[in-house]
This record gives sequence, C-alpha cells and structure tokens, in this order.
Amino acid sequence: MHSSLPQNKVTLPTCPVVLVHGWNSYCGIWSKLAAGLEEKSIPYWNYDHTTMRGSSVAEIALSLQDYIRGMRKKTVWNENLDPVCHSMGTCAARYLVEVIDGETQNEKVRQLIGAVSSSVPLLPPSEEMLALSGE
Repeated sequence: MHSSLPQNKVTLPTCPVVLVHGWNSYCGIWSKLAAGLEEKSIPYWNYDHTTMRGSSVAEIALSLQDYIRGMRKKTVWNENLDPVCHSMGTCAARYLVEVIDGETQNEKVRQLIGAVSSSVPLLPPSEEMLALSGE
C-alpha cells in the first residue's frame, strides 16, 4: 500500500489537546510541548487562567468549560478532547470532567492527562469536592 506521508511521520487523530497550566504559572509554560504538537500536526488549545489568581477550583473549572465551548464553536470541533494539565490545572480539569460534567459528559474528554510537581504532595479530595460528587 502506498502512502503519501513520509516514512518518519505518524498518522495521528485530530483530537485537540487542551493545555491547562498550574496555579503560579502561565500558558507559556507549554511552549516546548506546543512546538512538539505543531511538529506532529496535533491541534492544541492553550487555556490561560492567570487572571484568576485566588479563584476557587470550581471557578477555574467553569472558566475552562467556557473556554472549551468557545474553542469548539470557533473551530467547529465537537468530538473528543485530550486535556493535558499541570498541578492546579489538573484539579480544575478533573473538577470540570468529574463534578460539573460528570453525569452529562458533554465535554467529550477522551483522556485527561495530569502532572504534578514532585514537591507537591497528592492530597485526598476536599470535603467540597466529595459533597459535590455525592460521595
């Protein structure tokens, strides 16, 4: 079978990656990853919540949801997404997926990838998160 793609290229799904930075960070933290995604022709959306310092996880999650809805409308993409998050960004994305969108699953998240700093201990869910999730 003949392929028009160079042998070193991999055919990947067009599922966009949603980049969500951590609390004391900014969207530029993803510059190396963004360059790699561009190189592989993987679309990405870079969510920035730097103006929301001091906001709750729920507030950032709702803002992320608005951002995703806006990008879906702008790009006419209504299929799966892959959020890639760091630290507080992971918490906000999980809150969006598990608490806000848990029952309806309108956000169509294929996989949520979260990373935390080795200096930040992993904590159990807060009382607020447990209460909202019904556990």
